[in-house]
Amino acid sequence: MEGRPEARLSSIVIDTNVWLDYYLGFRAGHRDAVELLDTANELGIAMLCAVTATKDLFYLIAAAQRADADLLVANDKELVSHSPVAALICEDALAYLKALRDVGE
Repeated sequence: MEGRPEARLSSIVIDTNVWLDYYLGFRAGHRDAVELLDTANELGIAMLCAVTATKDLFYLIAAAQRADADLLVANDKELVSHSPVAALICEDALAYLKALRDVGE
């Protein structure tokens, strides 16, 4: 589309709580997590996670930096608001990916 910059993501780091939301249907964030991961997959975006427990927030941020990820996705609003790397909560990341998909259609 003319006049719109093309935004592409190649990889995002997914926080443990988002993965738990994805796999555990009873959790409040389940639907958003499923839609986020499905949309990222549909767009061919690599979904990364820390090898060790991601409760260590500094490790998670460092993992995003080392992986040169375009975005860190977490459900911890405090982490997202103070992250030194680009970060969104799951709900906002999903909205962003949907917008990317809509621009591409």
